[in-house]
Amino acid sequence: MEKLTLKKQYIIYFVLIITLSLGATIIHGVISYVIYANIQYKWTKPANYYEQQIPSIKKMIKSRGTVLLKISKKQYMEKKIPAKGIKYQVFDQNGNYIYGTYKDRVVKSKKELYDSINIDNINWNYVRSIIPLIDKNGTIRGGVFLAYRVKATYSNGFHRIIIMAMAGLLLLSPFIYIIIFTLIFSRRFVRGINKPISLLKEASHKIRENDLDFSIDYDYKNELGELCRDFEDMKTALQLSLVAQWKAEQERQENVQALAHDLKTPLSIIQGYTEALLNGNLENKEKTERYLKVVNENSIKSSNVVREMQYASEIDSEKMTVQKEELDIEKFLNKKAENYRILSASKNITIELGVKKADKVLSKYRVDKEKLDRILDNIVTNSIRYTPSNGIINIELKLERKCMEFQVYNSGEAFTEEELKNVFSRFYRADKARSSKDGHAGLGLYIVKKLVEFQGGSIEAKNTEENRACISFVLYDM
Repeated sequence: MEKLTLKKQYIIYFVLIITLSLGATIIHGVISYVIYANIQYKWTKPANYYEQQIPSIKKMIKSRGTVLLKISKKQYMEKKIPAKGIKYQVFDQNGNYIYGTYKDRVVKSKKELYDSINIDNINWNYVRSIIPLIDKNGTIRGGVFLAYRVKATYSNGFHRIIIMAMAGLLLLSPFIYIIIFTLIFSRRFVRGINKPISLLKEASHKIRENDLDFSIDYDYKNELGELCRDFEDMKTALQLSLVAQWKAEQERQENVQALAHDLKTPLSIIQGYTEALLNGNLENKEKTERYLKVVNENSIKSSNVVREMQYASEIDSEKMTVQKEELDIEKFLNKKAENYRILSASKNITIELGVKKADKVLSKYRVDKEKLDRILDNIVTNSIRYTPSNGIINIELKLERKCMEFQVYNSGEAFTEEELKNVFSRFYRADKARSSKDGHAGLGLYIVKKLVEFQGGSIEAKNTEENRACISFVLYDM
């Protein structure tokens, strides 16, 4: 039953209550009828029970005659006439009441008395009869009025109470059985509801105690089951939220640690050279110029680290927007290649550029120039950093109708398995010992990945067939 929806459960229980109540009422009625049929002749008197006693009462009255006019005969009459079934009155010849259980005036005159003698009539469901009281001289001195009903009566008050109680119980039985079955099925219905509610209450207590290690074992496909599943989903979402908060806190701590680590060396150098300048002989211009040059270089490194972390923070905050503009990609890339050649000249690194275009494809695309500029700068400068002197860096561009595919690979060492997994991770550096020396915070390729994906593109790190480290990304014409 619990597998059904609450609406279906309610309808089924309602039908069961009505059906069982109706069935129980019918059975009750049959049983009551059988009981009544067995006791009605024992506990009730037939409709003509008192009518059958009237002849003997009339005979007694006639035999006693005018003696009954004496009030002293009242007790005698009450013994002879059943008080419950027959009413009587003894009156004189003028119709005046003498005694009896019937108090109203029966006749108003002698004439009316004479006219009513030995005539039975029915009035207000009573059979009325007047028996004259005649003296020895044949004169009518008064009469006895008898009144009785022709209907079944009870043997005694106790039997009447029992039979009336049975009749009342029969009339009330539908309501009684509805109440009984409602109580039975409502308890069962409530028990089915209480189980998931108890589970939800227990789960809410656990959440209040910061304990998310629980499950709600109630998988029925009804409204309460859906509520339990929603609660489970909420718990899962809360877990994910807490994990995300934990990761955010971890990243915040990593930011602080990375910033402190990457600024420690250049700042220490700046401090050392500044103290040397303050404590030394400033007249030696060559030495002073050399020290100031070192201070300037390390201040630039520190500034680069701060700017890089600030830009990464801006990317994570998702406040960036895309600034589209039409750009000749081929011309743009040629210009960038010249800049990279100057940048890599100190290591005598060769920058080779290759562009392939599909048929009938122009080199003009709508892109975000600033973001593409930063993407290429971060990739190429990172490649220069890890390419040995006299090495080669290849920049290849493949232009399709609606997309551009860039590949940058060098003659240095190939990516290791660890590097392929983590190269785009925040603060990851393949050579940790070099980071503090060149102002590298491990955010370059992390920023690249974010910028590419922000523009709807894709990026991957791989090794070429010649086992050369390669960064490949695709951007689409906007």
